[in-house]
Amino acid sequence: MTCVSVKDIISLTLTHVKEIENHYGTFLTLLSGIGWIIVYEECIRLGIRQKTYAMPFWALALNITWEAIYAYSDIFLEAHGKLGGMQTAQVVVNVLWVCCDFVILYTYFRYGKKE
Repeated sequence: MTCVSVKDIISLTLTHVKEIENHYGTFLTLLSGIGWIIVYEECIRLGIRQKTYAMPFWALALNITWEAIYAYSDIFLEAHGKLGGMQTAQVVVNVLWVCCDFVILYTYFRYGKKE
């Protein structure tokens, strides 16, 4: 019969909890990313279809700045550590958001003058 200490049980439990947190973190990051991509896609669709812009300039400028800084700092400066797991998911989401932001920015400059 093997004797297992309480310390070993707690250590294994904490390791398991951290793994679960990483999976939930990645899931929530992707869920949030997909949700906002749908919103951005709708802004793009609305802008092109109705020949208008769907996001105010200052909100768009802050979005582009925020998302571009985080994408750049995570990819090139490893600001939040090495890429892997949830960090990679967040970088991919940020890059997709920046791409969508630039299309929304196009609709702002293309159709915003008329309003």
